[in-house]
Amino acid sequence: MKYLKIITFLCVVILRAVVLSAAKNKDKEIPPWMEDIKLKGRSTYLVPKGAKREFIGAQIVVESPNEYVARRLYEIEQSLEERFARIEKNQEEIKTGLKELKKALSNAKKDQKGLESQTSQE
Repeated sequence: MKYLKIITFLCVVILRAVVLSAAKNKDKEIPPWMEDIKLKGRSTYLVPKGAKREFIGAQIVVESPNEYVARRLYEIEQSLEERFARIEKNQEEIKTGLKELKKALSNAKKDQKGLESQTSQE
């Protein structure tokens, strides 16, 4: 009976330590779209990734959510336009390559028919 009380006490202590450490780590968990700004010996700030920030003395000025979203949408639009231009260029190159392959294949078929007709005439 004495051992059962000791084991129960140890289990409760261990479980409490696990729960407390999990609660501390939960507070430190950072979402993937956010980042921490750590200043020299000062506080830590959580801001969106890629947000422009300005240091004015001891103050940190982070761009407003409207500006951040507008800038990010513009950057995404620009990168998509560049990607689409590359895709279109690659498609044109593939089309010209296919046309050349079709011509080579038709020439090969003509040559094969010509050889077959010559061998059949002999």
